[in-house]
Amino acid sequence: MLLNKIFFKFLIFSILIIGINSCVEPQKSYTKIPPGIWRGVLYLTENPQFSDNKKEIIKKTDFIGELPFTFEVIYEDKDNFYIELINGTERIKVTDNEFMTAKSINKDSVVIHFKEFDTRIEALYENSTMEGSWIVNYRENYAIRFKATHGKDYRFEPSNKPLTANFSGKWQAVFDPNSKEPFPGVAEFKQNKDKITGTIETETGDYRYLEGNVIGSKAYLSCFDGSHAFLIETKLLNDTTLTGSFRSGKHYTVSWDGVKKDNPTLADAYSLSKATQSSSINFSLPDHNGKLVSLNDPKYQNKIKIIEIMGTWCPNCKDATVFLKELKSKPAFENVEIITLAFERYRDTIKSLAQLSVYKEKNNMDWDLLLGGYYDKKEAASALGFIDKVVAYPTLIIVDQNNKINHVYSGFYGPATAKYASFKTEFENRVKALY
Repeated sequence: MLLNKIFFKFLIFSILIIGINSCVEPQKSYTKIPPGIWRGVLYLTENPQFSDNKKEIIKKTDFIGELPFTFEVIYEDKDNFYIELINGTERIKVTDNEFMTAKSINKDSVVIHFKEFDTRIEALYENSTMEGSWIVNYRENYAIRFKATHGKDYRFEPSNKPLTANFSGKWQAVFDPNSKEPFPGVAEFKQNKDKITGTIETETGDYRYLEGNVIGSKAYLSCFDGSHAFLIETKLLNDTTLTGSFRSGKHYTVSWDGVKKDNPTLADAYSLSKATQSSSINFSLPDHNGKLVSLNDPKYQNKIKIIEIMGTWCPNCKDATVFLKELKSKPAFENVEIITLAFERYRDTIKSLAQLSVYKEKNNMDWDLLLGGYYDKKEAASALGFIDKVVAYPTLIIVDQNNKINHVYSGFYGPATAKYASFKTEFENRVKALY
């Protein structure tokens, strides 16, 4: 019996030693903010209103004004970290981060730069919490209060309410339905228990990767990617209709309604804008270094061109840039030239060109990035002269070997949408037809 007890204790001890050596890794050291998952919140409204009235749909909801998102802090070594913003299936790597000690207040500070979008988060760090502001540099006095807590991996606050709604499917949407200028959209949602993801397409582009939670009969989705700050709150009225609100940043709020449909539609993106002339077009604009570049330069002679009308502040435009890089890498399009014309938020040319330099470097663009002018759509159309209007950023223009416009595509259905694959195929076929 004594031998059995001794053997049993030895066996338990051996198992523990093996477990420690084989399964448990010591926490890697770090010198700045803690690694792992963080939950951030942007406070679009400083004094949120709460309501217990279940009949309330838009005016007062559970999280009004609180835009949550998650991100992960990842260390490359003990002193250097980067951040990944998480929206649905997308992860955005952010490497331009600063950490320093503010000796005057005995606290550490963190700055997260979204350089290609010209925004940043500035926050003080203490006891696994960051507090500060998300700042948009190109807008005067534009800052939204920010707070983040380490170790929280949920988006919206968990609830014990039973699920009474399923938002999965496609919805024909109307935004600002009671105004003089309502605009259409298509919502695509996928729900798994209380988790919901999706996007909303409009005729000027999509709302990228949305993620959130379903609580009772309501759904809450958000997106923060360094430029967009989107918050959607919606309620299912019955199996086929919903209503809700959409917020972008702290100044734009609009209501919207939706009806469930198998095949919701939007206007043809090739029909929203058109060429103003059938003859050859031309322009001369400064590149990111200030050097004038013309469509009549030798490098563009007898080539098919794709002209991208965009702004560096626009994530949909970045999606379009990624698509164009992919297209250019295919052997069938190696002789197609791409030219990007940026319409920026600054009227100051020096500031705009500086931002173009950052954007070009961050996105490894190996084609000309030119400054078109100020981002106002009417001003942009007037500056270009060869299309009747700029409906959306981005706009893609297909120009033939004789510098004649063949197609104008307004907006962009990016990788967050179900239409992305079919868009790519059709666009590429239109380019190939000019060979």
